[in-house]
Amino acid sequence: MIDDRFFRGIILDAVKSAHKRGFAFTDFLSEEEQAEAELILKRENDVSFSFFGGYAEAERRVLCVYEDEAPQSWPISLMDISVRDKTAEPKHSDVLGGVMALSVERRVLGDIICCREHASVFILKNMESYFSQNLLRIGRYACDVTVRSEWDGPDFSRKFLELECVISSNRLDCYVSELARLSRNDSVELIREGKVAVNGKIVTAPALRLNVSDKLTIRGKGKFIIESDPANCPATQKGRLRIRIKKYN
Repeated sequence: MIDDRFFRGIILDAVKSAHKRGFAFTDFLSEEEQAEAELILKRENDVSFSFFGGYAEAERRVLCVYEDEAPQSWPISLMDISVRDKTAEPKHSDVLGGVMALSVERRVLGDIICCREHASVFILKNMESYFSQNLLRIGRYACDVTVRSEWDGPDFSRKFLELECVISSNRLDCYVSELARLSRNDSVELIREGKVAVNGKIVTAPALRLNVSDKLTIRGKGKFIIESDPANCPATQKGRLRIRIKKYN
């Protein structure tokens, strides 16, 4: 996340702009930044706000601050990328790397959704021409780019793998150990190295207790949602917790 004081300035500038023009938009925000923005804006009693990232389940979203009524349209476009090699299946990291190679900042990009030789990337509307003219390759693959200001056909619903895990206690290191297939000691080290996030925020406390609906990200291992309430879930005969977890596909 960017510097706290600088980020707070960005959000308060959006509030000032909303007072002048009725509404104001930010760039795309990470989940951690959205949570921080919400804390800042809850102290501002004279404005309302909402987030949107192009589809209902978006993780990276644009913030809109407004006084009376939210605008009907958002400054978001959808960029479709198709690699010409139909045997290729570029990954999220390939697409992100290819786009970032154009010397743009992550804040102009929303979610990236990959499907075989195709990827959909939500972008700020003011970047349409730049990407259309300059994005020619994704990694080693030549690609074609189409940018749309309106879309309603694609299904961007998240796909999940349902898991049931048995953990000794409701501690972050227990979840990491089970989901990443690591020893408890290695899990603690991974957490303290800043490679684990909860709800978009880096966490370095191995003993952190998780709650139902928390999102857990383990670098290099994936992203997960806690489905069971750890405080009210079935236990094994040995007192271990049975937790239902969804893994992002």
